[in-house]
Amino acid sequence: MRTRLPAPGRTISAGRRPHRRPAHPGPAGALALGLLAAFALAPASAGASGSLVSLRVVGAAPVPSITSFPFQVGMFIQSPGGGFGAQATLAFCGGVIIDPTQILTAAHCVSNELSGAPVPPASVTLLAGTAMLPPAVPTQPVAANIAIDPHYDTRTADYDLAVVTLTAPLYTGSPRPDGTAAIAPIPLVTPALATRFANPNLSPAEPVTISGWGETAPLGVGAQDDSADLPHQLQAAQTHLVPDATCAAQYASLGSLGVPAITPRMLCAGEPTGGIDACSGDSGGPLVVDVDSPAAPPGDYVLAGLIDFGAGCAQPGFPGVYVRLATPEIAAFIGQQAAAQGQQLAAAPAPAGIAPVRRMLAGSGTASIAAASGRVSSRVARVAVRCRRATCTGTITLRTTTTVGIAHFAIAANTTKRVPVRITPRGREQLVRHGHRLLTRATLRTTGAPATQRAFTLTG
Repeated sequence: MRTRLPAPGRTISAGRRPHRRPAHPGPAGALALGLLAAFALAPASAGASGSLVSLRVVGAAPVPSITSFPFQVGMFIQSPGGGFGAQATLAFCGGVIIDPTQILTAAHCVSNELSGAPVPPASVTLLAGTAMLPPAVPTQPVAANIAIDPHYDTRTADYDLAVVTLTAPLYTGSPRPDGTAAIAPIPLVTPALATRFANPNLSPAEPVTISGWGETAPLGVGAQDDSADLPHQLQAAQTHLVPDATCAAQYASLGSLGVPAITPRMLCAGEPTGGIDACSGDSGGPLVVDVDSPAAPPGDYVLAGLIDFGAGCAQPGFPGVYVRLATPEIAAFIGQQAAAQGQQLAAAPAPAGIAPVRRMLAGSGTASIAAASGRVSSRVARVAVRCRRATCTGTITLRTTTTVGIAHFAIAANTTKRVPVRITPRGREQLVRHGHRLLTRATLRTTGAPATQRAFTLTG
């Protein structure tokens, strides 16, 4: 799902670069998407990095209606030569609506792969308000301006972000992604929301959703995808964030091959066994997180990342890499671009459904238990934990005379996380015996502090 223009002298796997094909003019000078689906990707131009990095959605399912992802757009970048190389090409990427006239995408989608300078704005047109690719390249809306993050580095893929301003607004009024709107902006993740819902270092791993029209077949590290086609219907998949240190170590093993190192401006997501990932044609598209419980997408989605690059597509041990939008410098750049156009970004939703948590004493913890359902067979309780030190890690044990439930946790300071607790068979028996209510004690152990006990009534 991601696409990234390879940098000079680097081998980047085809899966994460913009989907590029030779430009064959069709009616009215447009390239028929039938050709886009039938022809192979244009080879990387001279001096471009090779193919260790790829970008698309693999392991996804078709999206029946764009109302599920009304902020998703497709971007067509036509180059008469000199933009992506000497050969005339058509590149395809994803993008995300953030206000009526502005789209977020990856910088490598709309810049010269050697110099990093933006392509001519008039060469960029958009597809919005539909989940289906059209029979010909759209001629409207057209970009009026392309602002690339000033820190963007074509060699390292760091700060791989651009804001595309359109010649005309995509909508009027204040549409919301409520499941009925075909075009609507998505709020950006805030630092507070990122800590709770887009934090790759939490356990269990946080779920995220990715979408795009990129290639859908897995691609090995270093493999080529010369005959790959784009799906006609928008695809989406759910995967999970990967800890920063884990992703950095995995990609460090490919440094000698020219694959970029993971920086603090990057976020990783994927499955340990592979199978779900972004790929060629997905670059610049959204990675979203749900900030409500129970989930009610798309109304409680916030944008946490943009599809950037990866080692192959859907390969075990190499998750996809995304632009981390909670980075202060990146968030500031986006805000400045919106303000320059007199636009106001959509406000992030306030999380609901999270039980209030009492403040903890420094170095200790409190927890509140809430039944996952009214039936004992649910086998799960919810424990909300807040810590005031840098990091709290440990074990929650629910006890009466025997252990009735247990969970392990790791959360950052000043954050709240709902931790699933597995109820033991003995615990279920005791719940039934005591009329589905059981006075129990939770033992919380936090790093560098003595264990703390709290009494709770467990219901189920």
